Amino acid sequence: MQTTNTKTDQPNYLFVKAENGMYGMHKSFKPLGAVRDEEGWWFELDKEESVSALCNQAGMFYEIKELPVGGSLDAYKAMTRSTYFTSNLIDIEREILKKLNLQEHELTPENLIEVSKTPEGEKLVSKYRKFTKGLEFYINQETVARITPAQKTTLDNNNINIQFINKIPINYLSSLPPIAPTLLSIRKEQNMEPFLRKGIVAQLVGAGGIGKTHLLTQLAISIACGIPFLERYFVSKAGAVFMGLGENTDDDIHRLLHKIFIGLCSDADNALIDKTSSNLAVMSFTGKQASFVDRAGKPTNSYESLLKELKEKEPEDGWSLIILDPISRFLGPDSENDNIAATFFISLLEKITLELRGKPTLLFGHHMSKQGLNNPETNQTAARGASAITDGVRWQTNLEFVITDGERLKNKLKFKVVKSNFTSIPNPHILKRRKDGLLVSDEEQNNNKKYEQHSKKPQNLF
Repeated sequence: MQTTNTKTDQPNYLFVKAENGMYGMHKSFKPLGAVRDEEGWWFELDKEESVSALCNQAGMFYEIKELPVGGSLDAYKAMTRSTYFTSNLIDIEREILKKLNLQEHELTPENLIEVSKTPEGEKLVSKYRKFTKGLEFYINQETVARITPAQKTTLDNNNINIQFINKIPINYLSSLPPIAPTLLSIRKEQNMEPFLRKGIVAQLVGAGGIGKTHLLTQLAISIACGIPFLERYFVSKAGAVFMGLGENTDDDIHRLLHKIFIGLCSDADNALIDKTSSNLAVMSFTGKQASFVDRAGKPTNSYESLLKELKEKEPEDGWSLIILDPISRFLGPDSENDNIAATFFISLLEKITLELRGKPTLLFGHHMSKQGLNNPETNQTAARGASAITDGVRWQTNLEFVITDGERLKNKLKFKVVKSNFTSIPNPHILKRRKDGLLVSDEEQNNNKKYEQHSKKPQNLF
């Protein structure tokens, strides 16, 4: 066995060169934490005894030397995997573009939908999404692995860290960006368009008792089992949902979930029940101190505990959606009325979406202001309290009563997107409340557009 060792200020690692088709040794090396590149395998120094034994058996040699690039072995592993995923992703992108007779750098979500209409194309798009997700994961891994102790201290102290684009692992100017993940899509003519993005903070605004919790629960079940939401908004992929309810006890939640699931999936078999159950987590915050911000303007133990629990219970594919209702249970002192406190609160919600592996959408229910309650045509300003809450969310939908000739229709509601930073805003959607409390699309009014609000402003409707 031949070894060499050169003393340097850089960390040294064991290296075994692959010669004469010796890559069959990977299964033996992998349990030792080997990182494989085009030349061979790299190991931490503390694996020398095991590596030496395997090399003796196979007639191979190892040496001790520096990595081809600076940094740790973890960073080098992430870099080699990123290179692998990038190479494959480029080939897949070219194949998709070729199928559509498109030029380079023209790949869009609509292109993927078009290609996936055939079984062969669907497999190709699935592969594309898999490699995109893998590339994003290893880029993040490399970035984290290359953070020095001093840099980590800087980040932990929330200091500003400005970087030029050429210092970022992927150059934003020359590299094709990842497609923004979508939670819900809507059909527009012959195409599917994003309706609600993943990885954002959003709010549903409505009067007390109008049915916000019912609607949010319907959404939770739709995402968990993959069925269309309100018969119009298609779930991109069934996924895990956490729903935290502040005004419902455990028994209330039981009744609510059972009623809505039976209403939506009356012919559900055991497989659908199991799928939905394994994707849906619920918790009652009734009687609990659930504020995210304390009087000193700092995150509370409740917030830190919830974030920690969400990380520990996060499924392999990550959370798709997190629902908090109503948000007043989580705001904390002054957060609802003070813009500075409200901005900090929104940043805590953003932190949840950023730190969870699945980059879920965080959607909360919020009460409507008095002005909104008496307005027959609400907009972004309908939410109660600090304007910083509405300013901070990326998507807002209002749930309001349909008003005809100055009278509120008890079982007719308007579901209306009033703010969306990343998607187009569709026409308002008219819903009707069934006898069991479920909200469904009122196709007659949607098709005939009989729901237009009267110009007469109603007085004291609530």
